[in-house]
Order: sequence, then structure tokens, then C-alpha cells
Amino acid sequence: MRTTTLGTDGPETGVLGLGCRGMSYGYDMAAPRDEEKSVAVIRQAIDLGTTLIDTATA
Repeated sequence: MRTTTLGTDGPETGVLGLGCRGMSYGYDMAAPRDEEKSVAVIRQAIDLGTTLIDTATA
């Protein structure tokens, strides 16, 4: 995976990341969550070389 440096002296990370807000209750508190699928997606992203995993709520 191509990488880039965050900021001037920041860490090097992949140019693609995984946004995880949809795996939480960030969009809809009533919507069902599939924890096993979320964990599988995160593991596959890591296996494919993802180093940026965004867990921010906003």
C-alpha cells in the first residue's frame, strides 16, 4: 500500500484508512450492530495493509 507522512514530522501511514463510525452507534442508536462482522472487517483491513483506523465519533 502507498504511504504518506501525516503533517511535517508525523507518523507514516497508508493512504487509505478504515472509518469505523458505522460500526458504532454514531449514526443511529436504534440500529442493530453486528460485532462479529465489524471485528472481521477490521482484521481483514489490517491483513490487507491498512494502518489508519479512524475510531473518532465526529
